[in-house]
Amino acid sequence: MTLVICGARSAAQPELAIYLAGADPYRDDQLGRLALSKDGLRARDRMVLDLCRTACLPVAIVMAGGYARNISD
Repeated sequence: MTLVICGARSAAQPELAIYLAGADPYRDDQLGRLALSKDGLRARDRMVLDLCRTACLPVAIVMAGGYARNISD
């Protein structure tokens, strides 16, 4: 994955990454089917942000999705 992102970055030369940090993959989401735990979501976010940091690429984070039965999740 890192090679693809680095290759795409060098070809496109973006100035900003927009990260749509959806909660649909959460295991208690009523519509998503990926079954990630909260720790899994945290690891996903960390991976994306670490890749952007390594590439010195600023990130705008947008929250999206998430239809858990418990609204605080």
